[in-house]
Amino acid sequence: KYRIGFEIEYLKKPFYFNERDIHLKVAENDYIYIQRYNNRTESAYRVTMERIVDNRLEAKLFAKKMTWNDSLQTWRFRNWEKRELKNFGEVMTKGEDLDSAFNLSPADFDSKYQLNATMNMNELEEYIALLKSRGSSEVGLYEIEKYIRYMLPFTAIILTLMGVSVSAEKSTRGGAGFKIALGFVIAFVFILLFVLVKAIAEAGSMHPILAIWIPNIVGLVAALVMYRFVPK
Repeated sequence: KYRIGFEIEYLKKPFYFNERDIHLKVAENDYIYIQRYNNRTESAYRVTMERIVDNRLEAKLFAKKMTWNDSLQTWRFRNWEKRELKNFGEVMTKGEDLDSAFNLSPADFDSKYQLNATMNMNELEEYIALLKSRGSSEVGLYEIEKYIRYMLPFTAIILTLMGVSVSAEKSTRGGAGFKIALGFVIAFVFILLFVLVKAIAEAGSMHPILAIWIPNIVGLVAALVMYRFVPK
């Protein structure tokens, strides 16, 4: 966490949020649309918030601008108009400023550079739940991080078994140097395979759990084969 924070602060270029046409679910029945967002001024432009209950639009709010009020921890809609659909008809209201609190903050528009690596398991689970509630397409990246953390202890056991097998093998050529080189080759192949399947999982070409476990499955088979031929 401190290393990545240092990189963002001193090694990376200043972050500018440049996504456009942002759609987010911010409450059980509330959805927000933002045309663009400026993370330097913590302001959003061309904002629309809708309340939809049972596939029926109940209210819709338009605002030319939305700014963050840090002292109140709320958003302030500026030059807003609101339509409410009642049983007896439609009610229109408008005004200059309107403060509102909902599940969105400027932190949601900050740099996500290696954010998944900075979280502990509890933070990761909570963030995954938040992304799912918003219908975010980024949820897969954080689920992959979670699966990797469950996988790594088994990876350590498999690589240890490989190391034991290599070190126990009687070599007539190369001696200890050959065993060390072989160990590096095995580790390199394992890491290369891991990077490959992680990229496949992040691209959505394969189920994340299956993709992440492929290196362990291949490594376990190789370790068992190697152990089979270790001198007793």
